[in-house]
Amino acid sequence: MSRYIMDDRMGRFAEIVELVVVSYWSFPSFDWRRGLIKTGAFSVFSIGGPVIFAGMGLEHLIFYIVSLAVLRLLSAAAVSEIAKGTPSLALLLYRWSPLFMVASALMPSFSIHVFEPLLFLMPVFSGIYLGSFWILHFDISQCIRVTTEDYQFTEVAASAIGGLSSAALTVFFGADVAVAFGGAFVMVGAIFPLDVCGQEFEEKLSEWSQEAVIRPKEQVSNGLKIVIGVAVLNWTSLTTLRIGALVGVSPLLGVISLSLALSLAELVGYLITKGIEIGNGSFKLFASGLAIFGFIVMGLGGPIWSGIGYWFVSITSRIYWRVYDRKIARPALRGLGGRPGSREYRRYLIFMACCPLLAFPEILPYLGIGSVILLITTNGISHMEQES
Repeated sequence: MSRYIMDDRMGRFAEIVELVVVSYWSFPSFDWRRGLIKTGAFSVFSIGGPVIFAGMGLEHLIFYIVSLAVLRLLSAAAVSEIAKGTPSLALLLYRWSPLFMVASALMPSFSIHVFEPLLFLMPVFSGIYLGSFWILHFDISQCIRVTTEDYQFTEVAASAIGGLSSAALTVFFGADVAVAFGGAFVMVGAIFPLDVCGQEFEEKLSEWSQEAVIRPKEQVSNGLKIVIGVAVLNWTSLTTLRIGALVGVSPLLGVISLSLALSLAELVGYLITKGIEIGNGSFKLFASGLAIFGFIVMGLGGPIWSGIGYWFVSITSRIYWRVYDRKIARPALRGLGGRPGSREYRRYLIFMACCPLLAFPEILPYLGIGSVILLITTNGISHMEQES
């Protein structure tokens, strides 16, 4: 009798273990168009560009960062305005915007073999891509029903692949080869078609604009606070990492530190936070404490401490806060002004406003801590919108 009881218990235990394993390791869908573009773009503007410009000194890295901010804001404003009047044209610009990243990827090779100053067009083309792509990306993703979970999985997987492959290619063949390789990925991804038509997109924009008119002011205010907090947190942590890991250090150590910090933080953070609800107040405080600790470590300076500190910040800012921002801030700001990408446009304004602080890079970690404190005060539950 006891043997049957034992077998029954073991059978139930096996079922529970199987359920846990399946639920944890059941991956969301991978968006191949976005994934290929992300993999290549990550190699170009997140790794290759900063490594190349930092190798010429801090002033050139600052030029790279500021150029990205300016062109991203201008292109986002232009595409958003076009989308308000001619949504079909905006969709066309969105689909082929990755070609600007391909052009950016070609500039290092062109500067070597054709005309050296062409290198300074690299952040210009990258910025145009970033603004014209991201200003519409989330609105289009909602039209084709890409869930937050699918988005998270695609971003993390592509970042890990792009970062590690870029590091390996840079070490063995040089940054110009790694960047060109990334451009090839972007080109392949851009060929994939969009599953949304201009009429459907226009109807969604009209619907969201009408919703924005009657939206409670406190929801909009809460969304703005989240956008400000997340934007400052991301900008200060990434900029501090770039300066600490790349300026004044050997190129080999710099590219390895930057690549590992960016790609592994995405991967580790995704595995840690998988299945955690953003409405969990306790985890929100834990994420905030982890981010503050990371900024304190980054304040120690140098490639090692900057990379370690960024791991802690990125695990929260690029994983938890990214979902928090999308699920709460985006519904709060969507449709404001009758234009798409109202959240993204405000984010780019904040990036631009932060650029003068590059004159005092040592204060950036403290500003990051302030952004975490601002995020703690935001409401992550009452205005949460469930996705269909």
